[in-house]
Amino acid sequence: MSTELFLEALNDLAHSRGAPVAQPNAHALARNPLCGDQVAVALRVENDRIVAAAFEARGCVLCEAAASALRKNCVGQTLDALAAAESFLVDTANGDETEVPAAWSQLEVFAPLQSFPGRLKCVLLPLQALRLALQRNGANVSSEFSDTSKTGVST
Repeated sequence: MSTELFLEALNDLAHSRGAPVAQPNAHALARNPLCGDQVAVALRVENDRIVAAAFEARGCVLCEAAASALRKNCVGQTLDALAAAESFLVDTANGDETEVPAAWSQLEVFAPLQSFPGRLKCVLLPLQALRLALQRNGANVSSEFSDTSKTGVST
């Protein structure tokens, strides 16, 4: 994907807004103190499964696009599927050839991330907010998905 198409796809995704969540039972805010990005998430979780999600991201286009992609793809997903999405993004940033997880087609737009590995924290910030909200809700978050050392951002 050319840089121009990459940026256009990210902009389209970043400007896609969703509806608020009715009766959320999990909330979190994650910040990247180095660049100022921040993501607030509100979820409704039932039986360790996300049934509704809303994200509000303020930051760079990568962060906002990642929040939008999560919003569009996380509803109905299991926690293992969230770990697969995170692994895909990390592997992509590291230059590893990996396929987009089946349930996460929106993440395909981040394939060129390998050219910008320093921006991985921006893309993972919405995942950290999601992870934190699930932990606060008491969801059974696997250790693979709850490793906050990957993102290096504050909550």
